[in-house]
Amino acid sequence: MVDVEGLHRAIGRHLVLHRKGLSPKEVRFLRKTMDLTQAELAAKLGNDAQSVARWEKGTCEMPGTAEKLLRVTFLAGNMRDDSDLAILRKLLVSVMDELDSVDEIKSPQAQFELGERWNEAA
Repeated sequence: MVDVEGLHRAIGRHLVLHRKGLSPKEVRFLRKTMDLTQAELAAKLGNDAQSVARWEKGTCEMPGTAEKLLRVTFLAGNMRDDSDLAILRKLLVSVMDELDSVDEIKSPQAQFELGERWNEAA
């Protein structure tokens, strides 16, 4: 009996560790190998399902941070040994460095109110 799921995980692992840039078909392959819908992957990457659909169709380029997070997400779900942990750490540092380089996001001033407990005010 052939372990097709194992083969797909091995191919996915190769893609996230050895491909410089992921093609639209590779993004879709990784998502399907993780058994995620476009909406589920989007939630994990902090995007919306339409963005994932556009990346998979090739109508727009996947941002570098999202691609790195996809790699981290795949690898974290398919770790085999300590060498995978070292690679995962390296990817996480890369993602954090990239996020640090993004200009400060302008958000409204947070306000809190005390009810039964402290909550962010609406």
